[in-house]
Amino acid sequence: MLRIKSKVGGAYKNEISGTLTIKSGDKPLMVLSLTGTLGDPGIISTQDEIPDAVQYVPYGIIIRNNNKYDWNKVSYWLESGTLPAGMEIRQESGELYGVPTETGTFTFTVCMESSYYQFMPSRKTYTITVVENTDANVEGATDPGYELTRRVQDITTNSNEAQLMISEGAYDEFVDIFLDGVRLQPGVDYTSESGSTRITIKGETLGRFESGTHTLGIEFRTKDHHVLKRAAQNYRITRRGGSGNSGNGGGSGSGSSGRSKSNAAAESQITWDPKKGYIHALTGIITGAGSGYSHWQQDEKGWKLIYADGTTAGGYMAEQEDKTTVEQILWEKVNGAWYAFGADGYLKSGWVYDYQLNSWYSVSVDTGMREGWYGDEQDGQTYYLEPQAGRLAVGWKYIDNLWYYFNAVISAPGSRPYGAMYRKEMTPDGYYVNDTGAWNGIEK
Repeated sequence: MLRIKSKVGGAYKNEISGTLTIKSGDKPLMVLSLTGTLGDPGIISTQDEIPDAVQYVPYGIIIRNNNKYDWNKVSYWLESGTLPAGMEIRQESGELYGVPTETGTFTFTVCMESSYYQFMPSRKTYTITVVENTDANVEGATDPGYELTRRVQDITTNSNEAQLMISEGAYDEFVDIFLDGVRLQPGVDYTSESGSTRITIKGETLGRFESGTHTLGIEFRTKDHHVLKRAAQNYRITRRGGSGNSGNGGGSGSGSSGRSKSNAAAESQITWDPKKGYIHALTGIITGAGSGYSHWQQDEKGWKLIYADGTTAGGYMAEQEDKTTVEQILWEKVNGAWYAFGADGYLKSGWVYDYQLNSWYSVSVDTGMREGWYGDEQDGQTYYLEPQAGRLAVGWKYIDNLWYYFNAVISAPGSRPYGAMYRKEMTPDGYYVNDTGAWNGIEK
C-alpha cells in the first residue's frame, strides 16, 4: 500500500512524503518511509511538435506544459530570437499563432513563468520554417473536414465581381478570413453565412493587389478545445489590357520615383502603419474600403488620397535659397504605382517638377508616374522617362543599343520643349540623328 500526500510552501517546496507498507496477508512485513521533491512546472513540447507553416495561411500550435496545479497560473512570452512577421506567442495560452507573411527559418526561445513565486521559469528553444505559398503547400495546409467545395476563381485586374467561397467547416467554428496575411473586415470586405461556411468576398477586395498569385486563408476554431483549423487556396490576378484602374487614381503601374528600390527579400510582406494603414512592401499603400485602409476620394476639383487615419496626402510650400516659394510635391506609392500630390492635397497630372529631386516627371491620373518612351499628344513631341526612376531624360541617352539626343536647354516659349527628342536633324554638338531619332553612327 502506498500513501502519498504533497504539500507546497515554506521550506518544503514541492515536497512529497508517505509510507510504503508491504504485507503478507494481514501481517506487515516491511514499512518504508518515502520523501521526495517534484520538479517545477515546465514546457514539455518538443521540436517535433512545431510543424512547418505556409506563407499567408493561418497557423496555431500550443506550446504545452506539465503544470498540474489549478492554483498556479502560467504565462508565456518570447524571450529571444525572432518569429516570422505576422506571428506571436500568446501570453495566456502559449499558442504560437498568426498568419506568417514572410518565408524562411526562424529560431526563438519561449519562456514560461508561474504565478507561484517559488517555481522557476522554464525555457525552451524552437525553430519554425515558413515555406512559400505554392499551390501544393497551400492546398496541403487545409485540414480534413474543412475542405473547400467552392473556390474563388482567377480574375483580371479591375475585376469588381463578388465571388463565393464555401468550406465544409462548421459555420459556428468560423473565425476569420485572410488575404495575403491581411485580416478581411466582415461587412466591408465580405459577408458570411451558414451552409457549411459560405463566404462571399467583394470583387474590389479580391482585386486590390497587383497581378500575380494571392492566398486566401480561413481560420476556424473547434468548439471542444478551441484548436485552430484552416482552409486555404490560391487564386491569380492577371493584367487586363496592360493598364491599371481607370479614372480613380488607384491604378496599378510599374513605376518607382527613384527615391528607393524595393528589397527583393521584402516582397509580399504586408505591414501596418498607424497613418497609412496596410502597406505592401513591394506595391506600397493598399487602398480599400473600411477601417485600416487608405482610400481615394474624388470631388469636382480632382482626386485625393485619404490616409487610414483620416488625414490627406499632400506636398507643401517650400522656401528656396533665393527666398522664393515653390510647391514641393509628395510622392506616394499606391497599389504598385507612384503618384504625386500637390500642397493642396490633390493628385497631380501631366508634367510635374520635383524641386528636391531636381527633375521633371510625367504623371497620369489613371496609371501614375510614366516611364519609358512617351509621346505627348498636346505638343506632338517624343520624350523618354528613365525606367524605374521616371526622370525626364535630357542630353544623349543610350537606349536599346542606340544613341538618342533629348533637348537639354530650357528654351523660350514656342521653341523645342525641354527633354524633347531630336529627329532627322543635327544635334547641338554636330551629330546627325535619323527620322527615328537614333544617331546614324557617323562621326562628325
